[in-house]
Parts: sequence; structure tokens; C-alpha cells
Amino acid sequence: MTIRTTSAAAYRRMQDNGRLFLATEEILSALANSKEPMTRRELEDATGLRTNQIAGRVNELIKQGRVVEDGRRRCKVTGNEVNVLRLADERDVLGVPA
Repeated sequence: MTIRTTSAAAYRRMQDNGRLFLATEEILSALANSKEPMTRRELEDATGLRTNQIAGRVNELIKQGRVVEDGRRRCKVTGNEVNVLRLADERDVLGVPA
């Protein structure tokens, strides 16, 4: 079995048992409850999800237009300058600059 095959099988298992939905909801909830955009690492701390869970779900949410990258700032966890995320809103749907 290749890594790709193993990863695809793990993804399908997570999808079948509802874990993908729960992880996605936890990420959306953390972003909704945050007073400012969050980094992926801050989302890990806020949700208790692992890096691989955050990365995959965030990428899906960005593709769906539900989450957007909103500039860069220093991460409160790592101290690195990184992209921050927030929930998409009407500005993003209408293409209005922030």
C-alpha cells in the first residue's frame, strides 16, 4: 500500500464515521468565537485537533468559500509570521475589498 492509498482510506473512514464533519464544525466554531482571525496553529490549540486534521479541513473550507485567508501576522503560539484565517462574509462573496 502506498501513502496515497493509505491516506485516502483513512479519509474515507473519517468521512464515514462523521469525524470530518465534527472537525469542520469545531474549526468553524473556533473562528466564529474568535475576536480576530486565527492562524492554523492557534486553531489547533483552540480545537484540540491535530495539524493534519486542521490542514485538510481548512483547505476544504477555503475551496468552499466558507473560510478566507485574511493577511498575515505573528502567530501567538509559534511566534512566526503566518497567514491568518477568518470566516468568509458578504465582502468575500461580493468581491469587495476589506
